[in-house]
Amino acid sequence: MKKYFKYLLILTIIGFCNPVLSNDVIEQSKTFLVWLESHRADIEKCTPTIVSNGYQLCDNTFINKELLIKLYKMTAEELVNFIKSENISIKVFCMPDNKLGNFQKFCIPNEQNEAQKNAKLQGQFHPDTNTIDIQSDAYIGSLIHEYIHYLQYKNENIFFGKRYKFERAQIQQALIKLMDTSTIEVEKYLKEKDDANAKIHVAKVLQASEQLMQYSPWQDLIDERNIFLLYKNLGQEFGVSDEDIALATKNMGFICKRFKLPGDQCAIQAESGLTGVSKEVERILKEVRPKYSNQLLEKFIKNLPKFSPLLSLENKISRLNRYIFDELKMKADNSYLSRNNEDNFLPDSTLKFKKAHCLGITLLYLIAAENLNIKAYFVRAPSHVFPRFCDETKCLNIETLNKGLITSDQYYVDNLFITKKNIEEGYYLKNLAKLNDLSASLYLGLGFVAGTNHQWELAEYFYKKSINNSRGFSEGYSNLAAIYFQQGRPDMAKTYLEIALKINPDLVSAIINMGALNQKLKNDEKALDYYDKALAINPTAIEAYRKKADILIKNKKIKEAFINFEKILIVQPKFCDVIKDQIQITEDGKIKKIKMDYLEKLQKKHECLKLPL
Repeated sequence: MKKYFKYLLILTIIGFCNPVLSNDVIEQSKTFLVWLESHRADIEKCTPTIVSNGYQLCDNTFINKELLIKLYKMTAEELVNFIKSENISIKVFCMPDNKLGNFQKFCIPNEQNEAQKNAKLQGQFHPDTNTIDIQSDAYIGSLIHEYIHYLQYKNENIFFGKRYKFERAQIQQALIKLMDTSTIEVEKYLKEKDDANAKIHVAKVLQASEQLMQYSPWQDLIDERNIFLLYKNLGQEFGVSDEDIALATKNMGFICKRFKLPGDQCAIQAESGLTGVSKEVERILKEVRPKYSNQLLEKFIKNLPKFSPLLSLENKISRLNRYIFDELKMKADNSYLSRNNEDNFLPDSTLKFKKAHCLGITLLYLIAAENLNIKAYFVRAPSHVFPRFCDETKCLNIETLNKGLITSDQYYVDNLFITKKNIEEGYYLKNLAKLNDLSASLYLGLGFVAGTNHQWELAEYFYKKSINNSRGFSEGYSNLAAIYFQQGRPDMAKTYLEIALKINPDLVSAIINMGALNQKLKNDEKALDYYDKALAINPTAIEAYRKKADILIKNKKIKEAFINFEKILIVQPKFCDVIKDQIQITEDGKIKKIKMDYLEKLQKKHECLKLPL
């Protein structure tokens, strides 16, 4: 399902085979989803069963046991040839970091599509083209896994009255086709400056994308869960490796947590946390640095403190805090930019300048945890990230902007104004153990740095990379919208803001950006509504106060504007440009003098801060 999220971008036009469906695909999709929901209880209880000469999956797909035994005895070359003999196309994508992979001899250099590459998927079956994509370093079991998806798609046995996977794929292809045609119409009407018709087709794109997103949990609950349970419960009968069984068991753990499934489906091994951080960071550094040197990072890892296995988690964190903040003299900084206008979060820069954004310090903790065998996770909060370390009994949050202080989840709820809905939906304060999520935040930071330096095309590139890594990361869409706004492309900006707010309606930055867009279009009342909505979620959102003040000044509501400036200074009293604005607009001589004296004091001590807009 992940591949379909690309169509939220309203950028890439991709053609599909002609599905035989009526024009009203939205209604067909809704009916199909209602049908699935009506059978949820039976679907959740069902597990693969042994039949006379094989196995029956919950969607009534039959898999021959002898065939599975045969497949698991094949070499990689034999398996590829078998797949091709079944009239299935296969594409093997080269993984440059591992030239000894199982399928290396079949790989196609430089042809891996961006979505596949960024999703870090070992394999993927595409029913629209009857093709399996596989990475050159994938396990043998990964290719067999995708072949089983092909069998599910070709299955003609009825599942609660329908050919489940076949009919679902047809509907999804039709939804994508609707998105494609509507996207073309949007672009056409935008060129013609026909906003009314453009809005109609944008609505169609969003409606189709919303339908597509609803199939993702069913893919996990039916398609993936069936194969994971087959491997986990019966894999030893047909030769599945211990490694593949362990991976299936771990993946079942994620599905069980997502759907709260019953019984022995959910016996899982302990999670390992986020791994592969050092390698992923090095990959991104090589991508963005023409002359990258990893000497400082290697030194950081070499000099990490050594721990006794008996040391408590609290003491391990305390020792790492001393290493990072006292021995290395690292200082936390809210900015993505260093003093040299480089990023303030990738380790070659942070270790050199001893100054790091919360993302940069989080990276150091995650790399340390990986090398010290500490289970760790990457955690997001509004405009913030931090590491979370765990042992067998507990997990502890590490606040990187406060010298590694151990904090509770409630600390972030109270200080960063996280809504209950965002927590319930897992958008914030969730254990993130996939590299994609970390990479999405890194590319977001790189996009911000490029945008700050007015490198709009580079910023757009990085924000798209962020989105490709994590489709549910609404900040990427909101920031990309801001770039389009800067480029004078308000229609594209609005489209991406609508996507961001559809994913996370409480994303304050997107709400403020929507206000700024309306303000630019001279729709001041609507802009004020958006700013007030943002402030209702986060009363310290200084950007909203600043933009409100601009509208109030324009409408000659000087006292109200002054109050909004004052609210900014309550949050941070050293914004000298805000004080200057107050001095300029007030007619009260006494207040003007107080403000001028305070401004002079800040300037003499070089304590002025600039409002980050």
